[in-house]
Amino acid sequence: MAIKSFEDIKQRAFYIRRCILGRDVWVRPKRHYRVRTFGAGDGSWVLRDDLLNSDSVVYSFGLGWDISFDLELIERHGCNVHGFELLPSALQDLEQRDLPPNFHLHSYGIGPEDRVERFQSENGGYASMNSSDSPQSFSFDAETRKLSTILETLGHKYIDVLKMDIEGAEFSLVDEICEHSESIGQLLIEWHQRMFPDGTSMLKEALEKLRRHFDLYYVSPRGFEHSYVSNRIAAKPVGNRSHAEPSPA
Repeated sequence: MAIKSFEDIKQRAFYIRRCILGRDVWVRPKRHYRVRTFGAGDGSWVLRDDLLNSDSVVYSFGLGWDISFDLELIERHGCNVHGFELLPSALQDLEQRDLPPNFHLHSYGIGPEDRVERFQSENGGYASMNSSDSPQSFSFDAETRKLSTILETLGHKYIDVLKMDIEGAEFSLVDEICEHSESIGQLLIEWHQRMFPDGTSMLKEALEKLRRHFDLYYVSPRGFEHSYVSNRIAAKPVGNRSHAEPSPA
């Protein structure tokens, strides 16, 4: 867990305090690799740079307005990034931008079933399936698809990086991610256990399941962002993977 600034030290102190109070789960990386940060500020993620090349496929769930992570991946490696966003205002903003051809925007999200879900947005800032009594919140319907459905729709057999920042919905997807673990190289998750009364136990259960298929190699100072690599991947670069050409969603 790299500490780079005073802000990082504060965030780690809060993380340790939450763990002492039983409000979070203390975890440490199982393995250590040379890593690189992509993106800026709250939109940044840490991953293994040596496993990526121009043939790499990235699934980025939960874009919001900050796609600095996705754009830097494209700039550095020329890989294909498939971005998924549900929030209407964020989608509208992204659709109006001049995005590189390697960035593919999809107006649906990932979920445990193929269906239309009711979401809540607090001040238009994020989409969550949790209800809210705030007068600034509003609800909207959006489509979600299972990971297996998305893979089939886009014609992919392997995802080099799967990133999720989906406001608590990640817990409902752990089982399917484990089921398709052979199709995932690196897994980046922001955990939102703080959104649930039993979030600590939910996180413990999720981590135990993931541990059978992925090795944790990075934890952010505040403890919410985790980076995993498939435990089938050796320390050396995997080279070129076989990717099918994506079909229109």
